[in-house]
Amino acid sequence: MSAPSFSSFPAPSFSSFPETEEPKDKRKDKDKDKNKSEKKHSSKDKDKDKERKDRDRTSRHEPDRDRDRSRRHDERERDRGKEKDKKCRTKDKDAEKAYREEKRKERKGRDKQKEKRKHSGDGDKGAESDLEQGDTYDFERDLENARKQRRAVEESDHGSLDLSSLCITDRKGDPGNIQYGSLHRGDVPRFFRAGYGNVLGAPPGWKIVGRGVSKTVEIGKRGRPAAKRYVDKRAISTTTRRLVPSKIVLPLTKEEEEEGYVRISKRRSRNDEDDMADEMDEAGKARRREDGPAYRAITRDDRDSSASSASSSESESDTELVTPELTRAGCLSARVRDYPTDIQAWLALLKHNTTPAPNALARAEIAASVLSKALAAHPANRQSSSLRLRSLRAGEMVWPEEQLEQEWSAVLKDFPQNGDVWSEWVGWRMRAMDSVETVIQDIRHAMDILQGTTDDLEMQRLRIFWRVCVWLRQAGYVERAIAAMQAQIEITFFPLRDRPATFADTIAKFEEFWDSEAPRLGEAGARGWGVWAEDPTTESIPESDPVIPPLQESPTDPYRLWSQRESNLDNVLKHPLRLRPANYYLDDPYRIVVLSDFSSLLTPLITPIARRNLLFVFLHFLGLHTPGSTPPPDDIWADDRWMNRENLLFPEELKSAGPLVLDGGALVGRERMLRAGWGPVKEWGWGVGRITGAESDRMIGGSTWESDDLHGVDADFVSRIFAVLSPVVQDEMWDEHWLAFEAVTNPKKALKLSRSQLAHDQSSLYRWAAHARLERARDKPDEARKIYRVNLAQTSLDKRRPGELELWWDWAELEWLRDEVDSALQVLAIAVGVSDISSVDILRAKRAYDAALDHSASQDPAANIALVKLRALLELLTSGSLPGALAIFNRQLQSPQFLPYTTEHEALTLAATSTAFHHTRTLQRPCPPSVFREQATAAIKLYPGNTTLLGLFLESERGEKIWGRVRAAVSDIVLHEDLKDDIKTEVSLTRVLWAVWVESWEHGHYEIERVRTVLTRAVNDHRMRHSPSVWRIYLELELKAGKLDRAKALLFQAVASCPWVKDFYMLAFGRLRAVFTSAQLNQWANLMAERQIRTRTDMEELLVNWVPEGDSDSGSEEGGEMEIEEKAQELRRLMPY
Repeated sequence: MSAPSFSSFPAPSFSSFPETEEPKDKRKDKDKDKNKSEKKHSSKDKDKDKERKDRDRTSRHEPDRDRDRSRRHDERERDRGKEKDKKCRTKDKDAEKAYREEKRKERKGRDKQKEKRKHSGDGDKGAESDLEQGDTYDFERDLENARKQRRAVEESDHGSLDLSSLCITDRKGDPGNIQYGSLHRGDVPRFFRAGYGNVLGAPPGWKIVGRGVSKTVEIGKRGRPAAKRYVDKRAISTTTRRLVPSKIVLPLTKEEEEEGYVRISKRRSRNDEDDMADEMDEAGKARRREDGPAYRAITRDDRDSSASSASSSESESDTELVTPELTRAGCLSARVRDYPTDIQAWLALLKHNTTPAPNALARAEIAASVLSKALAAHPANRQSSSLRLRSLRAGEMVWPEEQLEQEWSAVLKDFPQNGDVWSEWVGWRMRAMDSVETVIQDIRHAMDILQGTTDDLEMQRLRIFWRVCVWLRQAGYVERAIAAMQAQIEITFFPLRDRPATFADTIAKFEEFWDSEAPRLGEAGARGWGVWAEDPTTESIPESDPVIPPLQESPTDPYRLWSQRESNLDNVLKHPLRLRPANYYLDDPYRIVVLSDFSSLLTPLITPIARRNLLFVFLHFLGLHTPGSTPPPDDIWADDRWMNRENLLFPEELKSAGPLVLDGGALVGRERMLRAGWGPVKEWGWGVGRITGAESDRMIGGSTWESDDLHGVDADFVSRIFAVLSPVVQDEMWDEHWLAFEAVTNPKKALKLSRSQLAHDQSSLYRWAAHARLERARDKPDEARKIYRVNLAQTSLDKRRPGELELWWDWAELEWLRDEVDSALQVLAIAVGVSDISSVDILRAKRAYDAALDHSASQDPAANIALVKLRALLELLTSGSLPGALAIFNRQLQSPQFLPYTTEHEALTLAATSTAFHHTRTLQRPCPPSVFREQATAAIKLYPGNTTLLGLFLESERGEKIWGRVRAAVSDIVLHEDLKDDIKTEVSLTRVLWAVWVESWEHGHYEIERVRTVLTRAVNDHRMRHSPSVWRIYLELELKAGKLDRAKALLFQAVASCPWVKDFYMLAFGRLRAVFTSAQLNQWANLMAERQIRTRTDMEELLVNWVPEGDSDSGSEEGGEMEIEEKAQELRRLMPY
């Protein structure tokens, strides 16, 4: 047996080995596809889980009533998602199973073919060729088939997917996410505290910028920066601009100017050759110039630069930035151009142009320019006395003296009998201050021009007479001024039985009485000129020497000593001295006044209006200011009582009180303490308030006189004047003023005086009403009720007696303010003939009042006012509604019976506001504070010069703790200038003084800068700068503040504006002595002598052998100043112009 050989075994083939590589690759592909599918499904599951978490977190913010529904909805969505995932996984398994089955079948087919070839009996060569043709593995083809199957599966999967399986639609939303910025309730959102850093009462924009030790804070200006359009120069080109006529174009024609045509200048055009000429570059190539310089060129040729500079300068000149000021100026300029006779527009343009001026001289120059254009715009404008006088006031500072005199001559020629023009001319002559005698001659000339017997002419002469008497007293000639007043009243009210034919003959006969030294008006034993003429044997009353109080201290400085002596004598020696006891006072000749010193100032007064006004002029001159007697423009010179009462306008300390420090170191804010709403400043329309006031008038600051108002008044002298004139005048108003004066000085004497007046005239209800108010002021309501019952027992509704309705109102007011509602209703019902106060009777009373108001046009205005007040009080007591009562007042204020800006309208406005005050504050009835505040605000807008209404406005702001409204009212209402063509509507002196006083309304809170602003505005006013009272108050403010340098500068301005006031000069020698050198004071003394300012003692006696301390070289300084002045005069003489 032979051994086996290799050839006995069949030859191996590739198909006999297991196919390890190809199945391995297929499994990897399958595993990869499976992993991808699993990753895909896992990512989907994660997304769905995240969505479910988000839904769960969102559901926590929803209300409780929606939680169950959301939970069920989530469960359904979760189940639906699980089912879809299960279907997807089933589809994937089926596809994979089919793929494997197909591959298995392919392998079985190949195995069968291999078996057939093996048993076919072919040789090795045939087998090898058969392997090469059919058994070779095509990998690319298999891979392509697998990809196709994969895409088919994915397409089937994507087509079966739904939107709900990928995302969830939330149709409600989560409002908490928007509000808090988060889905979770515990997340704290970012926030900012509202009003952080603001301080109550601080101006807008001021906030707390830092905090220091001891709980102190630092306040500063903060907020967003200013807009770039206001501060960035680059933003100017984007702002609105207004086109103005170019400076380089031809002037407009008259037609174009009238049509408002604005010609726009064009850029300088170039020649065609220059525009399109070929230019050569550096390489010598020609290039075409089309639109300017070469591309990316840095430098420009001269032609381009000149053109651009010309265009830029032209654009700068042809346009300007539009601001609100320019818009306002443009509107006013267009208005005066279209309507040249609109005086209000011219005055508004004048105010707009002069407001930004830095000083008085600049304002005067601008005003003179504007007013000259206004007067030249239309011939009718020259007939406006307001424009002409304002032009003269401005020209007084900028025109030469000759031009000013010519303008005054033209104005006096155009307005020969205008009292405002002549009064202003007299003031100009007083400011010129050549000498006292020269001014008196000018005044005599004005009175000769205004001769006549009409009411207007006599009132104008009385006005000038009053002004010159005030001027004499301020210049130091107080004896001459009082003598002139005494003589004028003696001639007017105590004439001779046989009157002379001419006024010159009257003066000649009156001289005999004056030289006899008989008792004159106001002196003890005076009976009047007419009585003395019938019995001239009356001996003169021996005059006692006045008691001059000694000086409290005797300063070593002679200037201070002289100032104190002068002031002491001025306060004591006011009345003229007789010739007989004058031997003791021969060193002061001006104390003796003869008739020739003032006879040229006297004037005949015949009309009743002028005679009555003369009485109140005398009272005001003696220091008793009657509200309504000094309306603008006379208030700036007539109301000079503030020259000696300036301290009443300021608190004791001008500094604001700081917070209190306790023992523990904590800072405690001070309690806000407010003073009464009424102060020393009193003013209202003539006849608006009651002369003899009751307790209701005292509550609202409506008393005519109080104890503070009699400061510096010689009470005995005034009382004798009332007593002598009362039987001659026979005027109820004059007697009531006498009662008001005696009620302040001696209430018991006032009651006796009232009874004596009633004994002579028992039928006058006005006198009974005044007597009842005196009893009410003494807190005797029962005595007042007796007077009311006796005088109103028998009344007739058909024919009312004079003063009857006013008496009914006084009675009803008494019961109302004492909270006797039933008694007040009974009085109101009986006043119209209704006996009971039932509901039906009250309705009848209201109808009776309404019918009376409908037919009250022909009644006395005072009776109409009382009727309206009775009807309003009845409505207030029956309904308890303050708005209902005020509606009755407002309805009557709009009726034709009460025209605006009349005495009746102002009195009814005051009655409405005082009713609101008594209802809310006196009786403390519940009512919204806004009702009283709105009524008071509306009232002061109509009558900003009524201090009673201003006080009621302050009371309406009490407790509100809002200072801003008060200050806004001061600036926007009280000090607001009316631009009407009437100088009587300008800001009065009373309004300025009240604005100064109101800063001291809150105790311990005084802002001196605000007061300075008010006074600076006043002294720069074209009319107010000639008021000595304003300058004196401003000086007192700086002196109390310790600013002596500022006071010195103000003193020079005050003397320049009011050169006749002696008190201004005396301040330099007294309270301002520390800032004046001896050389300067000597110059002031010489200036007083040149201007004939009256001095009582000689200063030179005190300066003998006196050398000033620290000022030994004052003589050399004076010589040096004289040398400088001489050189200045020589230089002015050598000037060629």
